[in-house]
Amino acid sequence: MKKKILSVTLVIVMMLSSTISGFAEYRLARPVIEDIDIGKNSIKIDWAYVPHADEYDIYRSTSKDGKYKYIDSNDESWYRDYSIKKGTRYYYKVRAISYSDYDNSYLSK
Repeated sequence: MKKKILSVTLVIVMMLSSTISGFAEYRLARPVIEDIDIGKNSIKIDWAYVPHADEYDIYRSTSKDGKYKYIDSNDESWYRDYSIKKGTRYYYKVRAISYSDYDNSYLSK
């Protein structure tokens, strides 16, 4: 009886561990901002395409080391920010998101 319980327990543990280890097949690369175009009424940022990314979340701050606030998301490798104020310096970060694993995302610096 002990042997049967032990073997059933081992089978369950093996099933759970194989499920967990197969959860994330790859890690997303960190988006790298490549270009910033400052226009009259907007700022456009471009970053390198990240393989397997389904979406990009864009964050903005008025201080390099300050708190970054989520402003928008899209599925392109660029974003145009129209909600800017003249004379204000802005800093941006971009996060690549995979729908298959929301925690498997990376933020640009």
